[in-house]
Amino acid sequence: MERTNVEKRLRRVADAYGRVLVLVVAALPAGVAAGAADALFGRVLLAVLTLSAGYQGGEVTPLFSIGTCLGVALAGPLGLPVALAAALGYAAVFGAATNTFLAPLLIGGEVFGWANLPAFFVVCAAAYLFNMGKTIYAGQLPG
Repeated sequence: MERTNVEKRLRRVADAYGRVLVLVVAALPAGVAAGAADALFGRVLLAVLTLSAGYQGGEVTPLFSIGTCLGVALAGPLGLPVALAAALGYAAVFGAATNTFLAPLLIGGEVFGWANLPAFFVVCAAAYLFNMGKTIYAGQLPG
């Protein structure tokens, strides 16, 4: 089976980040979508525990993994291709958590292809509008 352009780009991103984004790669093969919800729950739980314990740093990579797993988990119910949904989740969760619009939009286009920019625009706009101005960065100025 031939991989789509988005799947190829997801694999390249995972290779660039190394073992930290193993969930991104694990989410791509067929039949893994059912396990994505468990992986998402585990990843969210560990990120929350680590950050609430006072540790800083490494917030962005877990966001990418959580977003990817969320996209995979929602692909079936939404009727979207798994790789596209994973890419959209990757950008949307990052944007929602950081209260940014432009950065996740550009990351989505750069990493997963500019042809998907309209889809990234929709999910990044929704994430930005529905996060109610919350951010993981306490020092971030509202804007």
